[in-house]
Amino acid sequence: MKKTFKLCLAVLATAFAFTSCEDVPAPYNVPTNPNTPGGGNTETPVPAGEGTQASPYNVAAILPVVNALAADASTETELYVKGVVTSIAANQESAVSTYGNLSYYISDTKEGATNNRIYIFQSLYLNKAKYTSVGQIQVGDTVVVCSKWINYKGNTPETTGRGTAYLVSHNGQGSTPVNPGTEVAPAGDGTQASPYNVAAIIPLVAAMPADQESEQEYYITGTIVGTPSINTSYGNADFNIADPANPGKTFKIFRAMSFEGAKFTNANALKEGDVVVLKGKVVNYKGNTPETAGNKSQLVSVNGKTEFEAGGETPDPGTPATPGLTVNGTQMFLVPEGVEAGTETAVVDLAAQGFANATDVTTVEAEGCTITFGKGTNTSFAPKFYTASKGVRMYANNDVTFTSTKKIASITLQCDSYQGTNYVGNETRTFNVKDNVFTLTNTHTAATGGTQIRIQTVTFTFAK
Repeated sequence: MKKTFKLCLAVLATAFAFTSCEDVPAPYNVPTNPNTPGGGNTETPVPAGEGTQASPYNVAAILPVVNALAADASTETELYVKGVVTSIAANQESAVSTYGNLSYYISDTKEGATNNRIYIFQSLYLNKAKYTSVGQIQVGDTVVVCSKWINYKGNTPETTGRGTAYLVSHNGQGSTPVNPGTEVAPAGDGTQASPYNVAAIIPLVAAMPADQESEQEYYITGTIVGTPSINTSYGNADFNIADPANPGKTFKIFRAMSFEGAKFTNANALKEGDVVVLKGKVVNYKGNTPETAGNKSQLVSVNGKTEFEAGGETPDPGTPATPGLTVNGTQMFLVPEGVEAGTETAVVDLAAQGFANATDVTTVEAEGCTITFGKGTNTSFAPKFYTASKGVRMYANNDVTFTSTKKIASITLQCDSYQGTNYVGNETRTFNVKDNVFTLTNTHTAATGGTQIRIQTVTFTFAK
């Protein structure tokens, strides 16, 4: 009986052994019928696509392009690649929470054969937005990725990292099309008077040795593309800039500081579309990514302004046209109706009053006239004198009152003009004349922002 029982166990074990062999993978890919439920076509995909947004490469097409590059060399231009997400890289929670980028593999098939997959390294989401969770991308999702592509160490084809890759389509849902634009000629000489444009700075830095910082600082200008990343803990900002006519060709601004090397304190201080000028050292990171050297560049201007408004946000440029005021270049002529001007004038130069830089200004008495500056309804920021603009800056809802012992016919304000912006105040500013008292208010809908009034000189013209 025992012998019979042991024989039965042996037969049973043999049956299990043959059954389990069905789960052992074959040493080669066995083509399956794609029409079979649960089956997939594991035949080698055929290269397809042109690498454009309209006709992206498939993975089979991009792989030979990248594999043909020298070790750590990258493609000269961004290429579009379409594929299926086959796996998410490990430990991505930290990358998402800290940098907002995500790494994963794509292939032409869900099976993702090792000879038909490419690494999407440190990519951003649609519209170059940061990822907020790893779960935004799932295995099996179909994506189109735009990036330059690098043959990392000569054996790993992947996207260039640090947020230079980004999605343009996720399961058929696309981002705003990235227009490659037209080729822009290099311009500028890298000085403050003539900053390099993006078309000029990229080849200059690309010709430098890998990871060697420039000895000198260069001035660079461009328009911010995508959403800037501002780290208020470290006080620096990462973003890309491009020439307006060619938004698809970008230059990386890496860990830039704010004006005069100060730290950023507002995570929303910069936005897409801002026109910036920076100065700083540059580096050809790893020999394939031209960018500014970390923490060695700083803002010079944003939309023509050399400092952030109160609250840290770049103000809207506004317009100088205001009922009751005539604007001519950088001058505002404040003329009450029904008063005939004479020939006698008095000129008050605010830069000649002996004010220290960044000093709050309340009252100026000169040439028999009185100029009184006030905070108005702005409870935080009062008018200040700045040597850079050679005058007094009035912020949102600040006011200034002009009086004289003589009857005033008109007042002319010579205001600061810088890089195309005339600092003559907000569109909604108001002007009131009552009993020979002239009051100008830089009226604005918000407590901050708008366009400053930067008064340099005041010319009083007296009545006949």
